[in-house]
Amino acid sequence: MAGSIRDDGPLPDTEMDLIRAQAAYVEALRGAEMVCVDINPAVETKLSDCGSLESMGVVTDVGLFLRLLVRQLGPLEPRP
Repeated sequence: MAGSIRDDGPLPDTEMDLIRAQAAYVEALRGAEMVCVDINPAVETKLSDCGSLESMGVVTDVGLFLRLLVRQLGPLEPRP
């Protein structure tokens, strides 16, 4: 997970170097479909209004989404 300059303090395992975070996202998402996850329904609407037909929007709390995603994927191996 990447942090931003507006964060009060990073969550554990949050990458605060956004260049490294972007590179990690590119590697982790290689071959994946586009998914937009946000607690604000307007974000998903804006994405679909932009013509992103290959994307799927999920309106939920991102923390909850990530916990459920990890549970479905199983234990992840740490990267060196």
